[in-house]
Amino acid sequence: MVQHGLHCIPFCRSRKLTEIVLSYTHEILQKIAPYLVDSICAYRAGYVVEANKEIFSVGNSVATNALEFGVDVGHIDVTLHLGFPGSVA
Repeated sequence: MVQHGLHCIPFCRSRKLTEIVLSYTHEILQKIAPYLVDSICAYRAGYVVEANKEIFSVGNSVATNALEFGVDVGHIDVTLHLGFPGSVA
């Protein structure tokens, strides 16, 4: 998806899964489109405001559900939800 210019966010259930998905994504992109590796980063709760701005400037993120709350993601074309969130709210 990233290779075709789509902005994508996979939402992961945990921080650990976020880092695993990011690692696999970087490995795959390194093989097929190395110039895109730096266009994807991780987002989770606990980052300071400056880090958040840097993350959003990159364009694509792998994130926990922390990104879903109070953040404008209007520029996103695709979302993936990886793992059951634990409750139906």
